[in-house]
Amino acid sequence: MAVNNNLACSYCHDPAAGYGNGSSVLSVFTGGSNPGSASITVHGAFPNNRIAKRSPNSYVYAPYFPPLQHNITQGDFYGGNFWDARATGYRLQNSAAEQGQDPPVDPKEMANPDTACAVWKLSLRNYKFFFEQVWGTGSLDIAWPSDVSTKHSPVDRVIAAAPTHDPVQITAAPELETVNDTLAIIRWTSTKPGGTDLHYGIVHYGTDATNLSQVAKSPNRRNSSHPDMIFRVRVAGLKPQTTYYYTVESTSATAVNDGVSSRIRTFKTR
Repeated sequence: MAVNNNLACSYCHDPAAGYGNGSSVLSVFTGGSNPGSASITVHGAFPNNRIAKRSPNSYVYAPYFPPLQHNITQGDFYGGNFWDARATGYRLQNSAAEQGQDPPVDPKEMANPDTACAVWKLSLRNYKFFFEQVWGTGSLDIAWPSDVSTKHSPVDRVIAAAPTHDPVQITAAPELETVNDTLAIIRWTSTKPGGTDLHYGIVHYGTDATNLSQVAKSPNRRNSSHPDMIFRVRVAGLKPQTTYYYTVESTSATAVNDGVSSRIRTFKTR
């Protein structure tokens, strides 16, 4: 995956060490951080590489961290990956997913010039089917330029060659599928969105119609045999006997918005 084809994810997240840093010598020379793909060409330096900024988290537990949030009961922040908030999980609502975007293009780690280079390399690997389980079958079958291996930044041509899709439209308005005193499930139907098979239904809600600052998000998968897609989103932590206002939208697994949202609607908990 690295720019010089000399670094894999497991180099830093060692399976034999709980998917964390498995080299004790690095604790002496680098504070636990790993050498990156690119060298620094300094005679006598050890290691003779750019050094990552952090010791890698163990991925035995890191994927279970929730997005960074303020816990009112504890009176403190928790969640996210890394103390410096490198991967808060706020944008994707998944801390591990946000963390995974950085190493392939970090100049001190894998050092690829852009994400298109990382995608191209993934498309050549025999483990690409693991990624297609998330992004959709055939999502890595891209018509790459014939000279892509000699170019430093093919991203513009990749975007230009990406398939286009008809605009998404909501065909069945959002409605309350079930509700109790603290939980609601909201359902709606739209025309089938393009991109990845996995999409996220998103509900923006609150007790004030002018301030829908709370967000609920649930994964939903397209059914290739149906022309439409049904979204269901679980909204938890509600207050009993309370009226809520909400609107819905959806995104692909890569956080690309499907370009449609509903008008504001209401429901009341029991």
